[in-house]
Amino acid sequence: MIVSNPPYIAEVDEETLQPEVREWEPRNALFAGADGLDVIRGLVSGAERHLGPGGLLAIEVGSGQARTVVSLLEASGDYAAVRIEQDHAGLERFVLAQGAKTHDRGLAEPALFTGDV
Repeated sequence: MIVSNPPYIAEVDEETLQPEVREWEPRNALFAGADGLDVIRGLVSGAERHLGPGGLLAIEVGSGQARTVVSLLEASGDYAAVRIEQDHAGLERFVLAQGAKTHDRGLAEPALFTGDV
């Protein structure tokens, strides 16, 4: 399982942050490129190598990013059962996916995950 709360704020959104966040949090903990997806793109391209078949990748995403992250995961061809989960406020905040490849280790294909996270 890989669980990540990566930086996901677009640099252009810096002025919209609350002052206590903008002034006290380290920049590299907040910002991830022009669209906020630079770190997530790295996770999508690299996490599958570290997951066994059926292993779970869970990523927290920023407002409005969930569907783009789903598209990135699906386009990679490395993940199965990609889905979005909402936070307690009803916002699309988490994207989950299973590793789909066997890595030529003789492992069985993954079963789709079910149930609540």
